[in-house]
Amino acid sequence: EAARAAAEAAAREAAELDVRLEVSGAASAEINGDRDRLFQAVRHMVRNAVLFNKPGGLVRVEVVDSPEAALVRVSDTGEGIPKEKLGSLGEPFYQAADYLTRRVGGLGLGLAVIKRTAEAHKGRVTVSSEPGRGSVFTLTLPKEMCKTKESA
Repeated sequence: EAARAAAEAAAREAAELDVRLEVSGAASAEINGDRDRLFQAVRHMVRNAVLFNKPGGLVRVEVVDSPEAALVRVSDTGEGIPKEKLGSLGEPFYQAADYLTRRVGGLGLGLAVIKRTAEAHKGRVTVSSEPGRGSVFTLTLPKEMCKTKESA
C-alpha cells in the first residue's frame, strides 16, 4: 500500500515535469513496521526519482513480496549518480551534484530519512546507478524483524 500511495502522491508533480510513473509487482506485501515512516521513506524514493529525472523520463515503482522480505524498487531514467558520489548518499544534507541541487533544490534529507527508516526496520536501502542511464533504489524490509504490521 505504501508504494502505491507514494506513487499517487507524486503523480501530479510527475505530470508537471513530464515524467511517467508506473507501478507494478505485488498488490501489497505484508510486513511489520511503522506505517507512517514506511510511507514517508517510499514517498522520498519516488519523489527523488521524479525530481532527478528528465522531461519525458520514466519512474518505475515495483513491489516484490517474498516469504522473508518485502522490497520496494524505484528506478528512474534520469542522469544517474557518479560512482564516487554513491558512498555519501544517505548522509543528512548531502546531495549528489551541484547541477541537481540548482534545478531541484531541497535540503538533502530525503535519502537520510530512507536510510534511517530502513535501519529502524532492520532493513537496508541499496542504490545502483550509471551516469547518463538512471538509478535504482531498493528498500528491503525483512518481515520477521519488525514490530507492527503495514503493507509495503
